[in-house]
Amino acid sequence: MEYLKNYGNSIKKFLEFIIYNFFTNIIIFSIFVEKIKKKNILYSNCFGFGDYVHFCENIRKKLNKNNKIFCFSQAQFEIAKFFCEEKYIVKSFILMPRLLSESHLGYNFLLNNKIFTPINLTKLGPDFKKIHISDFYVGTTNTINFLKKKINENNISKKVANIFNKPTICLYIKNFSNVKNNHINFQVRQTRDLLKIESLINFLIRKNINLIILGKERDNFIKIISPKIKQKMLKNVFLFKDLSDNYSIQDQAYVALKSIGYIGSLSGAMCFFGLFNKESVIIDSPFSYNDKYFKNFYFLYKKIYNKKKKTLRIFVNGKYYNPVDHNIIETTYKSIKKTLLIKILNKH
Repeated sequence: MEYLKNYGNSIKKFLEFIIYNFFTNIIIFSIFVEKIKKKNILYSNCFGFGDYVHFCENIRKKLNKNNKIFCFSQAQFEIAKFFCEEKYIVKSFILMPRLLSESHLGYNFLLNNKIFTPINLTKLGPDFKKIHISDFYVGTTNTINFLKKKINENNISKKVANIFNKPTICLYIKNFSNVKNNHINFQVRQTRDLLKIESLINFLIRKNINLIILGKERDNFIKIISPKIKQKMLKNVFLFKDLSDNYSIQDQAYVALKSIGYIGSLSGAMCFFGLFNKESVIIDSPFSYNDKYFKNFYFLYKKIYNKKKKTLRIFVNGKYYNPVDHNIIETTYKSIKKTLLIKILNKH
């Protein structure tokens, strides 16, 4: 039985490789054709949802008949259309479907190809250091006014618009308890203890404000919380995926604009909240050098306990911790509640 299981996993990995390799070849060929035409196409060296939103926001002023943005997936194309006119967009001959991962394709396939030559966009931080645009969460007046204009130009889902009849906050939680090998160095931005998240949701319900939970059907936390919402066990709690038509970009920008803030995991889901300079509380975050470049963001760091040395330190992003010698200590519900009250709720 174990043999059959391993054989099945091998077949799955092989098919996955074939599919991603196919799209890699299509994308590289598309780029090659544009280079032959001597067309200047611009594309990013980071591949997450939030990364691409920031890329489009920062590249839009540089687009013209000679400089165009390149998209290789359906998700990228939708984001690009929100930020710029289609005449400034060049698409891969076949767009990669949404069920596949741009990050997996980019970091494991595209960046290894010499023809794939992305641009590295940076900004000058307040400390005069060059910061990658994905690490700089500050919305300028120009950016905010531009996003408001684009929201007004697009159709907002009726169910989304109807939610904001009273103060509304947004929540997104990364959780991978469904993954068998969920070790301490895996998906370090996730929250493992979901009991405190349930307590947080119940606390927000008692505050009589609306709560929109961000996330798609495939997200593990959405799978866990959905039954309770559908059974109407949680008052004034809504799943964004059920409110928004096609989980559209304009709806995501709209909820960030209209909400009183964001609480949850460090993720691409919070990118529009950053561009609107909304108050945001990030829980169970590993420490990163770029945290200081996030305006109005408050980080509640997870910690790492060394069982041999009996020391407690802040969990550092990118650092390896031996699972035998270390335990993760997550942010407590008490700390989350206190910070949420001070930074967001007491202001509204």
